[in-house]
Amino acid sequence: EIVKLCKEWGATWFNVVMADAAFKGRVEIVKLCKEWGETNFNWAMCEAAKGGHVEIVKLCKEWGATWFNVVMADAAFKGRVEIVKLCKEWGATDFDWAMSYAAWGGNVEIVKLCKEWGETNFNWTMCGAAKGGHVEIVKLCKEWGATWFNVVMADAAFKGHVEIVKL
Repeated sequence: EIVKLCKEWGATWFNVVMADAAFKGRVEIVKLCKEWGETNFNWAMCEAAKGGHVEIVKLCKEWGATWFNVVMADAAFKGRVEIVKLCKEWGATDFDWAMSYAAWGGNVEIVKLCKEWGETNFNWTMCGAAKGGHVEIVKLCKEWGATWFNVVMADAAFKGHVEIVKL
C-alpha cells in the first residue's frame, strides 16, 4: 500500500524499492516495480539471493538478469546452496569467487561444492575463511594445498581471530 502511495505521489526510483523488496522476499512489490517499468533485475536478483528468495531469483532470470557469478557469490556468502546450484546451472563459472565468499561466511558445504566443481584456488578461500574466523575451512584449505600463510595470518590478526593466527 505504501509503495502504491509513493507511486501516486510521483516516486520514480523503483530500482531501490525493487532491490529492497527482493531482499525481504516481497514478490508482490518486485512484480509491481517491474509493472511500473523498472528493469534493474540484476541488482534485485543479487538482493533476493542474499535473502534466500529462490522464487524472486528465478523471476529476475526470467526477466533478463544475467549476473550469475555475482549472484552466486552473494548466495555463497549467505549459505544459500539452492541458489548457488541454480547459478551454476544457468552458466556461472566463477567458483573461485563463490568459494572464497562461502569461506568468509563459514559455509563449508558450499566450499566443498565448489571444490567438487573443479575450483582449486584454495589460497583465496583460506583468506576468506581467516577473515570470517572459520578455523575448519582454514584447515581444509591447508589440507588441499593452500600456502598463503602470511596473508592468512594477517587477515585473521586484523579481525582478531587468535585461533587462526596460532594455527
